[in-house]
Amino acid sequence: MKILIIGSEIRLAYDLHLEMGAAKCTIRYAPDAVLGLDIACRGKFDLIVLGWSPPKIDGLMVMRGLRDRGNTTPVLVSAGGYLKFIDPEAGTCRSKAVNIDATLSRIKTLMLRSG
Repeated sequence: MKILIIGSEIRLAYDLHLEMGAAKCTIRYAPDAVLGLDIACRGKFDLIVLGWSPPKIDGLMVMRGLRDRGNTTPVLVSAGGYLKFIDPEAGTCRSKAVNIDATLSRIKTLMLRSG
């Protein structure tokens, strides 16, 4: 599984890298939204973890940029102490409190869905 982390808290990115690296996942980190959007549009990812207020442009602009370019990758949005899972194919949005266990649980669910 390939995961792109855009502008989320560095601690969350680091924890995901440690936990998911052990599960043989590839983690790519973009510290700001402009770089993250560019990386997301150039590569194929199974999941994007997006900080809602990353440097340079906000999370909503990143989401619009992704969708305008036809990118339908599922997104976990970190905002206000919560993770919001946005699945464009299912048209759903769910919220969970942010912590590494909740994040890993959501990612594992996505891994099972994608086979």
